[in-house]
Amino acid sequence: MKKSNTFQRINLFGCMITILFLVACQRELVFDKSFNEDLVVLNGVFVADSSPMSVSLHWSQNLGVIVQSQSIEADSVLLFCDEHFIGAFENNDSCYLCKMAPVSGKTYKVEAYVNKQITCAETTIPKPVPVSYLYSDTVIGNWDQKHLQHFFSVTDDPTIENVYWFWEKILIEGDSKYKQIYPVYSGALNIDNFTKAEKTGSGFIYEFFYEYFARIPDTRFSGQEYVFDVAFWGTKGNRVIYFSSFDEHYDKYLKSYLTYESYSSSIEELPIYYQPSFIYSNVHNGTGILGSMASYSKTFIDTY
Repeated sequence: MKKSNTFQRINLFGCMITILFLVACQRELVFDKSFNEDLVVLNGVFVADSSPMSVSLHWSQNLGVIVQSQSIEADSVLLFCDEHFIGAFENNDSCYLCKMAPVSGKTYKVEAYVNKQITCAETTIPKPVPVSYLYSDTVIGNWDQKHLQHFFSVTDDPTIENVYWFWEKILIEGDSKYKQIYPVYSGALNIDNFTKAEKTGSGFIYEFFYEYFARIPDTRFSGQEYVFDVAFWGTKGNRVIYFSSFDEHYDKYLKSYLTYESYSSSIEELPIYYQPSFIYSNVHNGTGILGSMASYSKTFIDTY
């Protein structure tokens, strides 16, 4: 008799556990308020010695991916340099402008006052990019195709950790002139592989091909001269080569954004077994990016 009662208690307990488990599985997932609320999106990239300095402010609904929405009219947007107030931004249709030029080596902080809350971020302006154009050469590819290959050098500063980026824009002639960013072709070593693409087509003649941006950390040539090349391929037009040094925040943002874009485009099924990818932000009490850069550019006229 005692044994029967024991089994009944065990069965009753098991049924209760099963019911609780099934109820728990049917509960609706409730997001934390901070994950579901409107956020202030502050975006801006300061260019060394370039005026005006500008930032944009928008509201965004944050559900994992930031989708830009309506603009914000802030109470005020203030600018600080090395912790000292130096001026205010003027509202120009949600783009806030300050008629000053940022100085290399200085740290700038932006404070935006929205609904009695402060959203802020800061950036340290990189030093001028020590790059110079060396020479150009003609590359003969398959089917006797001729393409120009341009060589540059950068003298790295060993006292600081630098990360360089380079990319190419092409001005295409047509009904209306427009610029577009073009894939990067280069045989240079030490380029970060995260944007590296596979060789495609039998006419491909360059060793490396990168999806629009190439990133070069100075870890392997700190304090030395580094020579790299950029080769033109494809559509004819005027081309501009950009070589930039980004501050740590914009470097992390751009790398995380490009990684996210690559990850998103590779998803073919329900994203159950994929690794999460997040876009970097240095904005406090909001989201977005405040970064800075120092740039070098050179234009090549009417080339392939």
